[in-house]
Amino acid sequence: MCPGFSHALPESPGWRITSNTLQNSQCSLNVASATVSLNGNSLTLNLPLTFKPAFAGSKTVYSVALDSAGPWSGWQSRGSWTAQ
Repeated sequence: MCPGFSHALPESPGWRITSNTLQNSQCSLNVASATVSLNGNSLTLNLPLTFKPAFAGSKTVYSVALDSAGPWSGWQSRGSWTAQ
């Protein structure tokens, strides 16, 4: 695992699974409605998220790139959005 990299899996504390929904204290994800498509080198992942009121406000999107050889880009700010 890369330094500073964390992820939440359904088995992680704080996540609860109810039918086709994953949820925690910030949001819920309708897994049954999620879609993925591949077109050439472009992967599109649509995740239907519903944010809880406590999570509302301005957010920053970060991404990281890594490969199996070990090098990684470090976290990079890639944009912002507002959760409502």
